[in-house]
Amino acid sequence: MTGDSVEYRPYQEAIEDHQELNVEECRQGVQWLPVDGIRTKNAEAVFNLLATVPGWRWMRSLYRSVPGLRATTEDVYRWVAKNRTLAWHGTRVVWGRDFEGSTWNVSRFLFLRFLAVVWLIAFASYGVQMEGLFGSNGVLPVEEYFQHVREGPGSKGWLQTPGLMWASPTFGFLQMLVVTGILASLLLLAGILELPMLLLLWATYLSVVVAGQTFYSFQWDSLLIETGFLAIFLTPLRLVLRPGREKPVFLPALWLMWILLAKLMFLSGATKLTWDSNGAWRNLTALMVHYQTQPIPNPLSWYAHHLPEWFQKASCIAMYLIEIGLPFLVFAPRRIRFMAGAGFVLLMILISLTGNYTFFNLLVIVLCVLLFDDQAWLSLIPERLRSRISSPRTRRRCHGSRRIAVALCLAVAVFFTIIQGWRELFGYQSLPAPGQAAVRAISPLRTFNGYGLFRSMTLERPEIIIQGSMDGSAWEDYEFRWKPGKPGDLPQQVAPHQPRLDWQMWFAALSNARSNPWFINLCVRLLEGSEPVLALFEKDPFNGRPPRYIRALVYNYEFTAPEERAETGNWWKRTAGPELYLPPISLQRAE
Repeated sequence: MTGDSVEYRPYQEAIEDHQELNVEECRQGVQWLPVDGIRTKNAEAVFNLLATVPGWRWMRSLYRSVPGLRATTEDVYRWVAKNRTLAWHGTRVVWGRDFEGSTWNVSRFLFLRFLAVVWLIAFASYGVQMEGLFGSNGVLPVEEYFQHVREGPGSKGWLQTPGLMWASPTFGFLQMLVVTGILASLLLLAGILELPMLLLLWATYLSVVVAGQTFYSFQWDSLLIETGFLAIFLTPLRLVLRPGREKPVFLPALWLMWILLAKLMFLSGATKLTWDSNGAWRNLTALMVHYQTQPIPNPLSWYAHHLPEWFQKASCIAMYLIEIGLPFLVFAPRRIRFMAGAGFVLLMILISLTGNYTFFNLLVIVLCVLLFDDQAWLSLIPERLRSRISSPRTRRRCHGSRRIAVALCLAVAVFFTIIQGWRELFGYQSLPAPGQAAVRAISPLRTFNGYGLFRSMTLERPEIIIQGSMDGSAWEDYEFRWKPGKPGDLPQQVAPHQPRLDWQMWFAALSNARSNPWFINLCVRLLEGSEPVLALFEKDPFNGRPPRYIRALVYNYEFTAPEERAETGNWWKRTAGPELYLPPISLQRAE
């Protein structure tokens, strides 16, 4: 840290040149001999030493000004000095053999490449379903939405719906933004104009998420926006990637990413306890129903559901330990931090193996990349390649406007982590008026968020079945591509793609049709025979010919027991129903 500004010498040598040194004092602790100044020793000497490093002088100020800190640090120093062997082994355990300081250039390289892949997945997933969702004949036409925002009573326009769409609020411009996002993702993946591409990706994805309305209101969309924004401060300004000649990572910019990861994981666990409306999380039974009630199960969900009860409860306890306990280790010494990162990655892998959670699990794993320093990553590759991709062990000194921007963003991130965390744990109304105002002001940007995934467990699985009829008496089912329908269909793997219509149908089934105007629009499009909307389905029972009537029923679904599965071959069973979700409508009645 001090570089060449400080000379280090064993006291056995230095004592010959400095008569003021006392042998016994030297044996007890380090001695600080400034060129111009007073000799100090022990903890005070260490703080004076740190004061020579730009950005670390504040520690000496705390030592001198905070009541009790001087005495405490001196006591700790003396204890360590008397137990050096024990302290040495303890240090080796938590830091490893390398004491030259961590670097993060390889970590940043991997993080930005993997983040580019997540961006690419997100934009590609948007592109393949956007016409059916937001086109002129889609479920929620984007042009109508922006016209409503512009002309609606009390509308504040771009303040409520920020983004680039205001340049031309049309479906054609939305398509151009998606293509731009895909190209920017590829350039970021190639290491070309990384910083400008991150800025473009953040602004573009924010814009398409705002245009996505109900279908893009998920927490992982906000997480990707927040991650992309904070990554801007981590990335140097350069034209192309130059392996081996990287500028060192500015540590406060790295801390921004750590704060985000710790906030995400802790709130995901803590909110399960504070918002547990039916007691499933507190009594450790949530996972006994989770695998069959999650939005879109995958091929392993059926098997996970039938694991023994003791294993489900033990898994719940392990989840709490990872989500609530490990976030506090994110800022710990490197090997302890590695344990936190490994725990997060393991949890994300297990979740992805038993459910379809879009790019969320991959994005969290990408964030975990930054918990491991270069030394950890380089230990995984052949030694002959290390020198080509590693950089000198120097610390980056960020100056000028960029340093101010990082410091300001760090302060804002900490502030909103506190108030958003409080809101997620105890509710919006529990915030004081200034906190509520701050949340309202920042929420449209989706850049500093609170998180609380599955904080209330759904105990049953209602499923909406949409049916059409030509005569009002004989009804045919519209089959979705991914959500459960036929009892004999094996749940499919669809992640990291997120079929937004199938996902939103899960939420719609938890309420009623009147609470979901988009669902009425969907049924109207089916009555019109909209080809882009029909393309979102697996099967159109009328082969493109619009039916005269549409209705929707609700069934309760459960996984079959192993003996039922062996007997019937079905993965699902309908246990009750049907109930009428939407009475039969025609185009005349819909109008």
